[in-house]
Amino acid sequence: MDEKVLINLLVEVAGLEEDLAAAEHTLSHHATRGRDLRELQAEYEEDAALAEAGDQSANVRLRGKENEIRANETALALKRDQIIGVSDRRQHQALQREISGLQQKLETLEDEAMALLAAVEAAEGGREDAEADRVKQETKGESEIGRLEGEAAEAATARDKLALDLARLVGMLPEAVKRHVQRLQKNGGPAVVRVQSGACGGCFGQLPTQQGIDADKGRTLVRCAGCACYVVHRPWR
Repeated sequence: MDEKVLINLLVEVAGLEEDLAAAEHTLSHHATRGRDLRELQAEYEEDAALAEAGDQSANVRLRGKENEIRANETALALKRDQIIGVSDRRQHQALQREISGLQQKLETLEDEAMALLAAVEAAEGGREDAEADRVKQETKGESEIGRLEGEAAEAATARDKLALDLARLVGMLPEAVKRHVQRLQKNGGPAVVRVQSGACGGCFGQLPTQQGIDADKGRTLVRCAGCACYVVHRPWR
């Protein structure tokens, strides 16, 4: 095969390898981003569930306190009814002490109920905020996940087509060059890279001056001594 034709084929191989790497990067990035979004949504759902549980717990404590107040009020009313018909001084004083104690306890219970009511209101506000945040994140997250999945599907289709095109081009190379390209590709890296200011675009090692010029001008086939990649020029428009 004429060396100029071979170099042109390798320039096309380099382009396909770059496009294939870009498609793989998109797939990897979108998969990671989608996973991160789902984990974030799970955190918002957990926060909302905790806020809901906190709201329920605060309401349970308030209802318990209200039950205590009603029981204390009932006992206080009973003692007040009892003291009306008592003529014995000692019994009267004893009942009066009980009434006084129940009144003090009632005041304490009412203060505690007021504090619990404030806690309930705060918990309800926290629950509403957490639920609003959850819904907002779910809406935003699902929208972005949908976009990512659509782009990933396109990237997967492009990757498969690029892989086929790349295999076809590599199959057209001379046997020795083809084996070398396939060996480098099997290692997970590119086999053909661009020359960049006289350096190899694979390992970024500086090429001998003449090799850098030859690669840039497309004069002869250049292979980097550092990473063994073929080094070619960018496509000419």
